[in-house]
Amino acid sequence: MSTPNTTPETVQAVLRALLNPNADFVEAAAALGLTPAQFLAIAESPPVTQAIQALEQLSQLRARTLLALSSHAAIAALTRIATSEPETPTARETCRKAAAQILRMAAKAEADAAQVIRPVSPEAPASMPSAARPPVHPSQPAKHQGRPYAASPPPAAGQPAHPSRTPKPSERHAAAPAA
Repeated sequence: MSTPNTTPETVQAVLRALLNPNADFVEAAAALGLTPAQFLAIAESPPVTQAIQALEQLSQLRARTLLALSSHAAIAALTRIATSEPETPTARETCRKAAAQILRMAAKAEADAAQVIRPVSPEAPASMPSAARPPVHPSQPAKHQGRPYAASPPPAAGQPAHPSRTPKPSERHAAAPAA
């Protein structure tokens, strides 16, 4: 089946149908003198897909712009609420929630800033790419530096990896000295 001629008017009509949440594609195709398969071919054609990509980019740009414009006002409103003198239990709860939200936003901003520059563990192998090396966090004790998920230091040679675990019967017999 050949793709029908995609005139600018046809492309615009297909875009309008795609953007209309109540559109009936069979009726939209019939109004253009097309079959549903021809309508689909035009909807998947480069002019329509490029227009859809442009609309997606515009939508993302709008969302980022509105977020940038409104985030300062939202922080100011939360700050006013958090620092107000509540007189009722409901108002106190609102102040508490506003303060908690400000703290979450500050923690996220701090975490985002910390991800820009990550220290590299001095114990990470030189052959390991720096992006794959485990981060060293100041809150880690020195014995755990470079082992961010370690709950305890590694076992000494000859020590079981999990001393609090009860050995399996097969392990008990293997560990028992021969008589």
